[in-house]
Amino acid sequence: TSTRKKNDDEKDETNVGKLYFLNRQNLQEDICHLQVSDNASVIRTLWSPKLNQIFCTTSDGIVKIYYDPVRSRNGALSFANREPRK
Repeated sequence: TSTRKKNDDEKDETNVGKLYFLNRQNLQEDICHLQVSDNASVIRTLWSPKLNQIFCTTSDGIVKIYYDPVRSRNGALSFANREPRK
């Protein structure tokens, strides 16, 4: 699941967009979490089982892709280590 940024400008660790991973047995225990954005909410999260990658979109228009360089297939790996075009 993911969280949204509060409307106020208070700076603390709870006022950021995060992605939470829960224990699938009880859906209560927070296994781990990732901070996706400092100043935007996480709008949508999608896991691709074929690619083994997680895609997150944020309220400021950013798309972040999380992947395991060993277990993931194609997707973000096709451009992750590529040199920028000139």
